Amino acid sequence: GDNGQLGLGRLAVQQVGWPTKVAVLDPTVDPVTLVACGAFHTMAVTTSGALYSWGREEFGCLGIRFDRERMRSGVDKPQRVRLPSGTGRVVGVSCGGAHSLVVDHKGVALSCGKNEHGRLGLGVGTSANSLEFQVVTSFQDDAMGAASVAEEGVKIARAVAGGSHSVFLSRAGDLYACGRQSLGRLGIPGKGGEDDNEGVWTPQLVLCRAADQGSPDKKNTRGPSPAIQAVSAGGQHTCFVLG
Repeated sequence: GDNGQLGLGRLAVQQVGWPTKVAVLDPTVDPVTLVACGAFHTMAVTTSGALYSWGREEFGCLGIRFDRERMRSGVDKPQRVRLPSGTGRVVGVSCGGAHSLVVDHKGVALSCGKNEHGRLGLGVGTSANSLEFQVVTSFQDDAMGAASVAEEGVKIARAVAGGSHSVFLSRAGDLYACGRQSLGRLGIPGKGGEDDNEGVWTPQLVLCRAADQGSPDKKNTRGPSPAIQAVSAGGQHTCFVLG
């Protein structure tokens, strides 16, 4: 817990070898329903859809804008995360090596933290790290990027953060990926050789359902596939389950 990722306060700066309650998150007030662990940070979602984060605030992965000194020392207790205006109730969360992803109940995906290789999915020209959560606007028809206008476009069911890449599963069962593409971790045909360290800055469609193959934005996939039921991302690879 030397980076505060256990959420136990300043007294628990070393490793803890037994399950210990994170007292700040009171189950009698707003029970935790989801929890996610990154390399050195942790996030939790409560019944009401509130988001909390703690641990090493490196590159902005906690989604809390702190000064440089606080970012180095870490956050040792859960802190409420403020999301962009219009964001709905949080229903999904994932922590990567140095970035984080959430999904709200309206199907909007948001990201924060380290943006090397485009893992945040914010598009070309947005290479800077993000200290606060931003909407992944490429899934929306409206270019304004506000969560409140995401009534059209691709609705996301789950967002998964890997070591240096991100994977998004739509409600329709389609799979999108962005970030570092070396070693084939994104699953994009023709890309991802061992020395291919270029990034994919906007989520690209990897697999889509057979019924959607005629859509012009789905022509670069491997071909028709059943709907994807589950997905997980590791440090350098991605796995998914076909329905």
